[in-house]
Amino acid sequence: MKIGIISDTHEEIEKVRKVISFLKEKECEELIHCGDLCAPFMIEELAKFDGRVHCILGNVGDEWMTSERAKTFGVDFKRDLLELEISGKKIAVHHYPEIAESLAKSCKYDIVFYGHNHIKDKKKIGDCWLVNPGEIFGWKGNPTYAIYDTELNEVEHFDL
Repeated sequence: MKIGIISDTHEEIEKVRKVISFLKEKECEELIHCGDLCAPFMIEELAKFDGRVHCILGNVGDEWMTSERAKTFGVDFKRDLLELEISGKKIAVHHYPEIAESLAKSCKYDIVFYGHNHIKDKKKIGDCWLVNPGEIFGWKGNPTYAIYDTELNEVEHFDL
């Protein structure tokens, strides 16, 4: 199964729409957002993805309104830590790099995703991938995102 991974969208609706279109073309079945949607209306944009959507809040945004919109639009929303099992892979998502690295070192997960610093990254810690998809916002350069293939246990980054 292919999973689209995005982070730090910061209300960039048009960029999110482009990424969602690309993820559909690549036949991604799930979407994970690693935090900093910013405005609660971004939930509605994410919900346009043709598959399950999971996201965490990050450090910028309205927790209560985002949570309520997530319920309305059927988006799996967590405040700080998202733990999933998809296609037999144990996945954790946290916004902050330091906490994500600790999660990767715990040996409880196959892959851990994070955001916050707006820098794409991918490395192995033991048997666990630690991955930042980069940012959709475009603050530190070209917007980037990633696709995780659970069957191959590989992650590929893409520029928008």
